[in-house]
Amino acid sequence: MNASRRPSDVVIWRKDDTRELWVWRAQRLAAALLRAVNDRHALIDGNKRASMRLTDEFLGLNGYHLEGSSELLVEIGWTAGRHGYPSDAALAEVLHPLVVSGAPEAPFDERYPQVIADLAR
Repeated sequence: MNASRRPSDVVIWRKDDTRELWVWRAQRLAAALLRAVNDRHALIDGNKRASMRLTDEFLGLNGYHLEGSSELLVEIGWTAGRHGYPSDAALAEVLHPLVVSGAPEAPFDERYPQVIADLAR
């Protein structure tokens, strides 16, 4: 299965879902996307950086964004790159406190240049 298609297969929206449940599902889908890019090695180089950018972009399309310390975001990227999260749900739990409502003021690369640089090493 293609890494870019995997998150669409993880969770589906149901008419009876509450807003709170939708937020959890968006986080779970974001976690699935982050893991899929790293697990499937979608790119020859730059999977960790791309996965963080894509996760933030996906959340942005759904009215949220990642916000946290550079150190924690780097740790998440490296752990995902080493396949250190046993499931999408486990990673979603880690992402939960970092997912903030609202559009970000700038793209992930501009908000966290140090994270991008550290994930390139």
